Amino acid sequence: MLRKPTFPSGYTHEELGSEIARLLNLPDLCQARFERMSDLAEAVDQIRNNRKRLKRTSRLIELAKQAATAYPESTLAHG
Repeated sequence: MLRKPTFPSGYTHEELGSEIARLLNLPDLCQARFERMSDLAEAVDQIRNNRKRLKRTSRLIELAKQAATAYPESTLAHG
């Protein structure tokens, strides 16, 4: 049986080439992951802002309902 030549680390030529290719690809993978995490952070901020806006809008609607109930004869109620 013919053995494939190995490097001092024990890798065969094909394994070493594969490992080098994987390592060379790491910066691109890290950059892609960073971009995805950045997009996720932006989405979380947008959701947080939307919730704050919804809370303020709900409060304004509640105040308008209270005003309409408390002062049904006001000019606001008659438009």
